[in-house]
This record gives sequence, C-alpha cells and structure tokens, in this order.
Amino acid sequence: MRGGRQGKDKNHPILPQGARKEHGRDTQDSRGHADIRQKRRCNASQLAGSQDIIEKFHDKKILYLRPKEISFDSKAFLLKYNIYLEEQMIYETQCRVYTANKKPKKNAIIIFTSPSTIHCFFKNFDWDESYTAVVIGKSTKSHLPKTVYYVVANEPTIDACIHKAHEILLTSNTK
Repeated sequence: MRGGRQGKDKNHPILPQGARKEHGRDTQDSRGHADIRQKRRCNASQLAGSQDIIEKFHDKKILYLRPKEISFDSKAFLLKYNIYLEEQMIYETQCRVYTANKKPKKNAIIIFTSPSTIHCFFKNFDWDESYTAVVIGKSTKSHLPKTVYYVVANEPTIDACIHKAHEILLTSNTK
C-alpha cells in the first residue's frame, strides 16, 4: 500500500488520524476486523462519514491504529451504523520547545496540518496579527483561536496546504 506503513497483520494498514488511503479492497482478518483502505484521499471525519464505509462495513469490526489525541470521534460515529471500531493508540504527539528567536517573522504564512500542530505552535509563540494561517481542514480550523486570520486548503492534504500558501504568497507579492 503506497502512502502508509503496514501493521504486523497485513490486512490492517496503519491508519493514523488524517492518514491518506489508496485504492483497496474489502477483506477481513481472523478476528473479523475489516481492511478500511479507501478509494479516495480523505481525513478521519470524511472517512467515518463516507456512505461507502457505512455500506461496506455495517456489522463489522475495524482496527483503528491512532494517536493518543484525536480530533474526531470515529468510534462513536461509526457505532451509530453498527460498525465496531477497535482502537489501539500507537503514538503520542510531543511538542518541541523553541526559543523566542525562532519565532516566525512578520507576514509569515504558517501551515497547520492538525490540531496538535496548532497546540504546539501556541505553546511556543504568540500569534502576530500579520501572520496568515493555512489549515488542512475544518477540524483543524476549529482549534484556532478566534483572532487568527486563516485560509482553508482546497483539499485535506499537505500538498494542498503548500499550494494554498504559494497562492497567498504570489497574491501578496503582486500588491
């Protein structure tokens, strides 16, 4: 599977929160866990809300290898459709500590790809009103302080965030 690592059980790709999925097929392991590789790129909230997932995995179990902190409760959402999510925490995000001289310069465009990146940024720095935030999606956006000026990427991928940042940079350079 491109774009992700395989777990010990090859029927269970490692699917951290926000991971991108490639085209896959319906399979189950001996414990009844379903392989939830998707046909399109998506984040966890889109994956959980996908009618395709609801139809294919009704009354099945899915193994979800996830971070300690999540921004969308996939387990509760999928349970409404009799899809049972067994969760296993595989990592915890830890913030780096930066000194004040590492603070981004005025007019910086700052990309946030998850709620934890927002949390870590604000543990280190105050927001300057000249900054522009580019967020990967709605779930991440909801974790920004109300005073932050932001733009949402056109799709929930890091490439789309970078593209949006370039657009902002080009627009600001033509003024």
